[in-house]
Amino acid sequence: MRTIKATDFLPLKNADMWQMPDERFYLEFVDKTIVTTSRETIYSSYAWNIHRHFPDTPLLSTHHLCGQLLGGKSHLNLLGEAVWDCAETYERYGQLVDMEVLEKLTYDAYNALYNDITRNCEAYVDTISALDFTEVLRHPKIKAANDLLKNKVVVNDEDITATHREVERVLKDPTELKDNAIAKAAKNGLVSMGQILQCVSARGMVTDIDSHIFRNAIRVGFAEGLTKLEDVLKESRTAGKAHLFAKDPMRKSEYFNRNIQLSAATLVGLHQYDCGSTDYIPWTVKNKKVLRDSVGIAYWDEEASLLKKIGKADTQLIGKTLNIRSVFTCKHPESGGICRCCFGELGRSIPRNTNVGHFSSAALQNKVAQLLLSSKHLEGSAGSDQLLLSENDNRFIRTGEKDNRLYIRLKKGTKQSLVVPEVEASNLTDVMAVTNTDKLTPARISEITDVMFVIDEGSVSRREVVSVSANGRLGSLSREMLRHVKQVGWTIDENGHYVISLDGWDFSLPFIELPMKHFSTVDYMLGIEGFIKGGGKRTNTITNYSEPAAALAAFHDMVSLRLEVHVSYLQTIILSTMVQSLEGRDYNLPFPRELGKPSKYRDQMELRSLSAAMAFQGHATTIFSPAAFLIKNRPPHPLDWLLLG
Repeated sequence: MRTIKATDFLPLKNADMWQMPDERFYLEFVDKTIVTTSRETIYSSYAWNIHRHFPDTPLLSTHHLCGQLLGGKSHLNLLGEAVWDCAETYERYGQLVDMEVLEKLTYDAYNALYNDITRNCEAYVDTISALDFTEVLRHPKIKAANDLLKNKVVVNDEDITATHREVERVLKDPTELKDNAIAKAAKNGLVSMGQILQCVSARGMVTDIDSHIFRNAIRVGFAEGLTKLEDVLKESRTAGKAHLFAKDPMRKSEYFNRNIQLSAATLVGLHQYDCGSTDYIPWTVKNKKVLRDSVGIAYWDEEASLLKKIGKADTQLIGKTLNIRSVFTCKHPESGGICRCCFGELGRSIPRNTNVGHFSSAALQNKVAQLLLSSKHLEGSAGSDQLLLSENDNRFIRTGEKDNRLYIRLKKGTKQSLVVPEVEASNLTDVMAVTNTDKLTPARISEITDVMFVIDEGSVSRREVVSVSANGRLGSLSREMLRHVKQVGWTIDENGHYVISLDGWDFSLPFIELPMKHFSTVDYMLGIEGFIKGGGKRTNTITNYSEPAAALAAFHDMVSLRLEVHVSYLQTIILSTMVQSLEGRDYNLPFPRELGKPSKYRDQMELRSLSAAMAFQGHATTIFSPAAFLIKNRPPHPLDWLLLG
């Protein structure tokens, strides 16, 4: 095989590249030499449009397919690598590359790739037919996995997951189903694996409109066909959910989208330089999700004594707490502006003169809206959401099988009582009206967010509040606990809450059971809205946190439950809610920023720019409000020119 330098291809036009003979050869890059083919090189060369216009950009092996399977995002990955390497190279030389020029080059490169592939590869277009589905269904390993599931007496979500995992393994195995169009699509990531599995394996567990999971799973897929009336009726609820989400939930999502954009737009500018801040906030890279959403964030490396950026391959950072640069500690002199270094490398891709607050809020909410619109297509086999106990809650309760039951941890040598809010157990008196509590439905007796344990340790009495809900799933007193209440009764405390003695309670029994309820997109959306707007009595909100680092961690935990949203966007949204002084009613963006306090959304509308308030709602309330006349120290807003002229 001959050896060719990659840079020798740079002077060639796209049409010349397509004239290359089909062969294998050594391709020499700046960093290493690889073995490749003409086809891989032709495809990769479209990303080299960046190098032709910015010749100092090194041509690296990461700008080539290098034997990787061609997928739906291959071109994006190649162009992304080239763009960031170009920007970083010229920045090291003291030159700031105009990102809009690079974005124009990537657009041209993708457009040329699309046109040339469409024209030159027309003869190679493949299709999928019913015979491909038949071949997959009759594959011995896939048929055995599906048959095993069908013949089980009882099927749960773990069985569905195991079957799907085996079918997916076969589809992605390079030695299996080599010429099958469905397997090709699976291997190259061209089609959602979840949708493929719903066709060639079991549809799985299905939920009703209220997200409660039906007891029996659908054990066949769409390729085999849903022939049972029970299965057809259950699957129809998926379309019902999609129809429901497209109406009121979608309207509410877009209404909230407008609201948060109005408020966040007060944070106007992103400045492409480093403010030089030496203040940091702690950020724990707990898992791969956090690492993925933190790529490009700058952190201080204690060992090397220099500022580094989190990379997508830096898996050694997982489990560590880093001191990161943050918009909360940015030293940019304008209260309505932040620097790119504190925002993160993602700031390179934001066009100049863009309102960074508006951009960040839109980046979050457009994904929430897409989640609502795509609910039918994204709906896989349902499973109840896992209850994650906080470190404090874990001291008093533990989860049981499948995480839908909670147990009290026995505190030896103590006397314990359980306090349940009266408003959340309004039907508890029904326990005394029946002879057998097993006839009662726990969810109709109580729906509880938090309980309190009163622990008597000799002369000392402690009160501990523990959460017994998760992602919209409210806990209910279990059947075992209802039997205990029937025996021991209850008392009423000074707040009117039920106090249940735990004397004689069997601690091996569950005291709370949570409904078998799948993730609810609507509850998820409302949770994000409640967190940002603040002021909720029972929900976790931004106003519950005195430290912005803690608020950011909680916000990311909530959002990353279903979406991939970068930390840079989330911290910008949080900063836009922070004010100089709550007590002094100074609702300007804080400076220094680390001393700011989060505020409620309605207060922001009342005490910030009146142009944002007039674009919100309640015009008469705003006009006749005394605060509109008395408070004059208000931050500017991009809509001021509409109101003030």
